[in-house]
Amino acid sequence: MLRILKKFASLLRSRIIFLPPKKRPILLYDSHGNSLAKKIFKPGMYEILHTRKETLNLPILLTTLLKGKFSALEYFKNYVNFVSPEIVITFNDNSFNFYELKKKCKEHFISVQRGYRTYHNDILEYFKNKNETFHIDHYFVFNKSIINHLKKYVISNYTLLGSAENNFYSINNLTKKKREIVYISSHSIAGFEKLNETDQMISEFYQIEIKVLNSLIDFCEKNNY
Repeated sequence: MLRILKKFASLLRSRIIFLPPKKRPILLYDSHGNSLAKKIFKPGMYEILHTRKETLNLPILLTTLLKGKFSALEYFKNYVNFVSPEIVITFNDNSFNFYELKKKCKEHFISVQRGYRTYHNDILEYFKNKNETFHIDHYFVFNKSIINHLKKYVISNYTLLGSAENNFYSINNLTKKKREIVYISSHSIAGFEKLNETDQMISEFYQIEIKVLNSLIDFCEKNNY
């Protein structure tokens, strides 16, 4: 009973949408990827499935309740069914519900890696603990190293993309300065493997690098770089 009350309390904080979602060929899972979606897809091509309780679609919620189901996954599934997209895409590849949702849907699911993945409070840890195999149709990733880890748990067509966000910046557009400092990150495949062998969080693992960067920022500000 307490669990149900807590769910209702969290729902009351959501903005209620009274009209049903529009039918689109593409459904964006999680609005936090909308900044990228706007750069890739034309206006009107996609609908957004809000997954963080920012909004709640009342017609979809009522459909879910009438079917006797009350869970986020059932709500997401009914949302997908109503929109009837050809593609469901997310730029939040760290959401375990995205992979669970694929089990309930026939649509083409695409995941795009947006951040570094580890076994510490991250999707790789979730996959490992679940001890089962997941399936999605396509997975765009940073590099070959992450494929070696993901393919242990996720069957998919993998494509090397690098960072989708960084790919929108052209190196040729960078203005050269007479006085400049170029910092080359120490993040590497070897570093990633070492991180996964420890119990440290990413922020702890890179504390030294964070200190170096803060010192460089102070130096540049004081010396007009």
